Amino acid sequence: MFSGVEYNNDFEEACQDLAVERDPRQVRQRLMNIEWVLWEAIRGLFIQISSILACLIVLPLTYLISPDRSWVVAIGGLLTFLILGTLIYWVCRIVFYFEISRHVRPRSFGQPDWR
Repeated sequence: MFSGVEYNNDFEEACQDLAVERDPRQVRQRLMNIEWVLWEAIRGLFIQISSILACLIVLPLTYLISPDRSWVVAIGGLLTFLILGTLIYWVCRIVFYFEISRHVRPRSFGQPDWR
């Protein structure tokens, strides 16, 4: 999982490298690498968002169901957290992917186009 720091470092390296690069395939490959690092950083953000939202939903409900904190309810809460977090992650990812793909034509986001 990448962060904004890795994206910024990769972007700065690409700016220095691409200033002297003349081969269009190398330029495109470098830009695709930047796009991939950005996509991975965004996916990391989606993981954080989904974990936080799932915690905010599941933890209070688990406590309300069983204030005595039984193991059965705790395991059920953990499973619910994992399932809900996964669902939120995939919803974020699908919405983002289709929104970007709608505007990035004629290729899909993250896919090379060697014209």
